[in-house]
Amino acid sequence: MALKHAIINKHIYHLLWIGLCLGLFSTNAYAQNDSTIYENYISESDIDSANYVIIQDIILEGNKITKERIITRELDIKAGDSLSLSQLEEVFSSEKNKLINTNLFETVNITYSIEKSTYIIITITMKERWYTWPIPIFELADRSLSEWINNRGADFSRVRYGIHFKRDNFRGVKETLDLLIRGGFSTLVSLKYNIPFVDKQQKTSLSFAVSYSDTKNLAYGSVNNKFVEVNLEDEIVAKKFAFSTSMGKRIGFYDYHGIGGGFYYTQIADTVVTLNPEYLLGGRHDQQYFSLYYTYVKDMRDIRAYPLDGYYLRGNFIKYGLGIFDDLNSFMISADYFKYTPIGKGFFHEIGMVGMLSYPALQPYALSRALGYGTKTIRGYDNYVVEGQHLGIMKNTVRFRLLDREFELANTKYFSKIPLGIYIKGFGDMGYIHSSVVEEQNQRLTNDLLIGWGAGIDVITFYNSSLKLNYSFNKHDQIGRFYISIASSI
Repeated sequence: MALKHAIINKHIYHLLWIGLCLGLFSTNAYAQNDSTIYENYISESDIDSANYVIIQDIILEGNKITKERIITRELDIKAGDSLSLSQLEEVFSSEKNKLINTNLFETVNITYSIEKSTYIIITITMKERWYTWPIPIFELADRSLSEWINNRGADFSRVRYGIHFKRDNFRGVKETLDLLIRGGFSTLVSLKYNIPFVDKQQKTSLSFAVSYSDTKNLAYGSVNNKFVEVNLEDEIVAKKFAFSTSMGKRIGFYDYHGIGGGFYYTQIADTVVTLNPEYLLGGRHDQQYFSLYYTYVKDMRDIRAYPLDGYYLRGNFIKYGLGIFDDLNSFMISADYFKYTPIGKGFFHEIGMVGMLSYPALQPYALSRALGYGTKTIRGYDNYVVEGQHLGIMKNTVRFRLLDREFELANTKYFSKIPLGIYIKGFGDMGYIHSSVVEEQNQRLTNDLLIGWGAGIDVITFYNSSLKLNYSFNKHDQIGRFYISIASSI
């Protein structure tokens, strides 16, 4: 029976990967929904019954900080172009969404006026965001608010505090300067600098990052697929230093290639080695290695912060250890694919597939985490983590739009309107995590089919902030639970 069960689980894991691969070839782009309104829509009678218009000029307004070239690099239209009347609204919608997705503007409006017979002048009016954020930090050390409440008893000693200084659109050319100083539950100092382009074509980007962190509390393993920690009040249990750099190449508007690498050093206390000799493998007290990665992204989503239309594809390859040090030698391949479809009358469908393969079978505990991070989640299992080398996940969501409107405020420099969107949803996820090395206390969720389902409500507001409330179940537990997540693009 055990052999039969293993064979069935192996087939389930393979089916999930087949579904992911098939989904990667079904990347059809979609038009925007019909909720966007453009002023002065041109009819054939307006321009002597012609079926096209010619752009005489494009005027930019409201970009007091942002350089004009940063805006025009996002546009697919220019003076002298001819536009079909039947495609005019679709083109304007696409151009507006591309500017919104830069996260440089609070609002973007496109209008036009008729000049002569078939000529138009397009005016793009933008309201810039607030770009300087000296943000006080008061955050949780756990993966999510739900884990802090359900697994840590809402323990306020697990709070981290400090200051996060972020300067977006630095020098008006979309550069980002990011300095973070944090204390409390753990210490972190990091500096990041991103240059969106370094060439005349404005297609090649560079970024640099350096960080140091230490902590007196460390999750050294898991029991029943929940973290267990060591806490030494008078001793630092882990120190980490990292330096990384990357270069990106943007092809057209929607395709991105990135390569990068870095140096990473980790040191852990004797107590951690005693509790989990495989935390850094082989009873090591420290580990240093170089890494190299390649990433490909194709992003056809309408609004990246909360997409309702289009698709997103990401592929990633990471090599840990380049032979310079004999501390680590492993690699990981992963892929994410999400497709968003309006299905009419306020309903929207989302399907997502996530896959991961990593080798060899025995890896440091710090790199062997599969379920519970980033897009590698199954709703209903929010309180759990599962270690493993390979993973396959499918996600399905149906949303209904209850509200989508803007509320006027006093006309301030940066906040004149508060957008508010409310969506109710139902969802169902399934996945399989394979591990060749499974500890007895974590057998419950490893090498088994995981199924979660539930319903919830999403609230979307200014600066792409979102509040998501889910009530979900899974096949391994007898009761459902509430889960909360908060996100923002600030």
